[in-house]
Amino acid sequence: MGAPGLEAELVKRAKTARGKDWSAAAQAAAELRRCFVASRAGYEIGAVALRELRRFDEAMAVLAEAEERFSGQPWLLIERAAITQAVGDFVTAMQLARDARAQFPDQGKAYRVELSAARSLRRFEEADAIAAEAASRFPDRAWPLLERTSNAQARGNAEETLRLAAELRSRFPEDRGGYEIGSKIARSLLLLDEAESILDAAAVRFSEPRWIAIERAWIAHASGDWERTRKLASELRTRFPKKDVGYRIGVAAARALRKLDEADLIAGAALSQFANDSWPLSLLASNARARGDVDAALSIAAELRARFPAEETGYQLAVSCLRNRNRLSEAQRLLEDASRRFSRSRWLLRDSTEILSLTENRAKAARSIDALRNADWKLTATEDGADKRVAIVLGMHRGGTSLCAKIVGRLGFSLGGPLLHAGLYNQDGYYEHAEINRLHETLLAELGASWDSSWSVREALDAGSLGAEANATIGRLKATVAAQLRDNGGRWAFKDPRSASLLPIWLRLLAELDISPLWVLAVRDPRAVAASLHARNSLPLEMGELLWVEHYLNALRHLGPQIAAVVHYERWFSSPREQIAEIARAFGVSPAAVTDIVESSVIGELRHNKPDEREPILAVTREVYGWLRAPALDLKKLQHEARMRWRALERLGRADAS
Repeated sequence: MGAPGLEAELVKRAKTARGKDWSAAAQAAAELRRCFVASRAGYEIGAVALRELRRFDEAMAVLAEAEERFSGQPWLLIERAAITQAVGDFVTAMQLARDARAQFPDQGKAYRVELSAARSLRRFEEADAIAAEAASRFPDRAWPLLERTSNAQARGNAEETLRLAAELRSRFPEDRGGYEIGSKIARSLLLLDEAESILDAAAVRFSEPRWIAIERAWIAHASGDWERTRKLASELRTRFPKKDVGYRIGVAAARALRKLDEADLIAGAALSQFANDSWPLSLLASNARARGDVDAALSIAAELRARFPAEETGYQLAVSCLRNRNRLSEAQRLLEDASRRFSRSRWLLRDSTEILSLTENRAKAARSIDALRNADWKLTATEDGADKRVAIVLGMHRGGTSLCAKIVGRLGFSLGGPLLHAGLYNQDGYYEHAEINRLHETLLAELGASWDSSWSVREALDAGSLGAEANATIGRLKATVAAQLRDNGGRWAFKDPRSASLLPIWLRLLAELDISPLWVLAVRDPRAVAASLHARNSLPLEMGELLWVEHYLNALRHLGPQIAAVVHYERWFSSPREQIAEIARAFGVSPAAVTDIVESSVIGELRHNKPDEREPILAVTREVYGWLRAPALDLKKLQHEARMRWRALERLGRADAS
């Protein structure tokens, strides 16, 4: 038995640490159980703290001991459901929480555990029904509406989430959930002024500054204002040194500003502060990747796997590095090892599917390349085939689209934001909208493809018969475009080389938004593109050429005469004034007003991988590049020719597959 007053002191310590320092809460609860075996708080707080620390076996042991002493109490069944959910057994968690609701219908936490498990299983109709029942039973409580808001957020319905968060703030102004979710969703929609306004209202109402300070840093991060992000992250690390977010955002800002030594210092400080956590090592690995030092990144990933064998990060990082260096067989072996350890992880299924698909794609493409290289290009086909305030730059990866987008931005078209930050392989910046890039990556993954998939050996992309997840992603893409148009006065431009592979989807999306864009096709010598991709991703030169051909055939066959301008990367260094004048005329701008723009845009020192004098490997590459270099382009004729060539490529791919 403990001394008088000690029980109350230990309960106070455990409750004070709860939600702030789970390790301290678990320690105080353990001492409470040791000294006062009949004190419920030691078991209840202890089980929750151990669950939050992901020490699930210990949490279940504490719960089993509690069930012997406090049989029949509702929190026992609810906490068992919560631990089961945290382990990842969502079906069992739902059933346990449903049993708890049936036995103890006035226990709100049972509803919340079941709701969370249903969302994890993407059983949104059930989640909405549970939330509606909770709202009926607890009409004066904020959390049922908060759960509805979380359901909408999990569905990916950002506009509905924003509306419900506003309702939550209006009906329950003292509940911070409406402010937290509202600011985060506004940020995700790039409504950054609205997000800041929500935080300003929260700052007036709540005295706890931590989450507000953290969200302000995330908003700065979303805006691409890296100096402000860097400053706010530094303040977070000073004020809240035990919160990881200041280190994570600080490293991201330092990397964006190409202050890689500073990024390493911050990651090192995190490693010292969080010595038992894996994520600081992940930051160091990401820094190595940003430097282009793949061997160092792989070494750190190996250290992660050795020190934290129960965590997946070391595997994910290594697979990503190997995949991006075209070391697919090594990535596959590592995935097989990971699958034996983490059989339930969704990323394993996603990455394994991608690597297998890409390996198969590479094999088919390689056989197609052999056929194209060993035969004259004489394949034929028997079938034939405005609002100008939006400009879209198309082209191949490493094909000069970034420089072209930069110049388009200086012709009076806002590129919006936030933009992807500069990197080792694009030191002047990508001039690429970060959210569109992310949604493109998501959409490609949902289609079983990636940026370097060969499309001529795949099934045709039919924009009208996509799955529910792909259509949801397209909906978010559409919302992003609409928001950018609104926020940039209707005069907006973007580029992402992935757009060329997704043109059927983009044409549908733009038609729904009643947009007739100015299409700009950025072209670079295919030999230079292939060399650059080989240097960056270890992509075979032949594969780089095939991808180059596919990107430009796709643009020509889908758009043809809709292309407003064809821009050549090499001409920026040989006849820049003539080229920018051609773009200006296509955009309806006086050439005399813009000829000085190119001088401040083109940086000769950043030109790499100049083509050698060898001919392209594939005859089709020579033909398509010859089309695009012609002094006078007949885009209507080229559209017909491109459709013929594409059908021939598809037939070759199908014949190979059979």
